[in-house]
Amino acid sequence: MPASLERMRRTMQTTVGPTPQNKGLKMTLTIDAYDNGKVAVDNILMSDGADQAEAWLRAAMVTVQMLEEFKRQVSRRQAERASAA
Repeated sequence: MPASLERMRRTMQTTVGPTPQNKGLKMTLTIDAYDNGKVAVDNILMSDGADQAEAWLRAAMVTVQMLEEFKRQVSRRQAERASAA
């Protein structure tokens, strides 16, 4: 698998941060499509071969996994804020 949960969490340490007024979280997701057919999500290469369809499918799966992890981080932050109030 090109992007394990551990690797995604490491990447998200630099792509997830507070909103400008610290009222929520913001995630920046970068998808690169190269002229040679390769696809990368947050600098994680999605294909090692020539199958472009598989690269795009992996990119979609990794993007969904990152959104799921982002949702967990948002829920954790909301719970922490609610217990502090």
